[in-house]
Amino acid sequence: MEIRLKERLVGALVIVAIAVVVLPWIFDDEKSQTDFQSQIPDAPPLPPSRVVELAQPRPLDEQTYDDTVIADKTQAGEADAVDHMGEAGGRDNTASEQAIVEQVTEQAPASTDTKTADNSAKPDNTAKTAAISGGFVVQLGSFGNKANAGRLVSDLKSKGLAAYMRDDKSVKPAVYRVLVGPTLEREQAEQMQAKAKSLSGLNPIVVTYDPLKH
Repeated sequence: MEIRLKERLVGALVIVAIAVVVLPWIFDDEKSQTDFQSQIPDAPPLPPSRVVELAQPRPLDEQTYDDTVIADKTQAGEADAVDHMGEAGGRDNTASEQAIVEQVTEQAPASTDTKTADNSAKPDNTAKTAAISGGFVVQLGSFGNKANAGRLVSDLKSKGLAAYMRDDKSVKPAVYRVLVGPTLEREQAEQMQAKAKSLSGLNPIVVTYDPLKH
């Protein structure tokens, strides 16, 4: 009995010794873990998402022709210049053109005496250019598609208008202008403008005729 009692006492002492050594270590470890976790700051709140609404593109207006008429940068300036001329300016311009035609016609025989037969036709061409230069022409617009411009010219010709097309390669890509005329009388140009507008549905303008440009 004494031996068993001693064994129990020794076992109890061993268990107590182990508890004395192990328990403080376990408590210290839990405390250090608790302190470490408590030092971690809370995550900052996420900012609200910013959704930018893009403006919806506006649909293009339907036009009579498939190709969109390209805005001519020079139309506005030319139209303003023509509007300020007035009817009096048109009559003065017509008179000055007649004087130029007479002057060129008088100078033509002198030039033909000093040139060959092939060059003798040049004064006549100069007279024609001078007679038309300074008149008026109706410009319907500039097209990026040559086929559409040609179709519009054909339609206007079939309705009795003297329509034609000029390509402008000074810009890239090249554009094709549809014109009606030219004429020396502004009143006649305005009549052609009204007729071209009703037939094409476009908004043509009357500009001063330039043989090098139109």
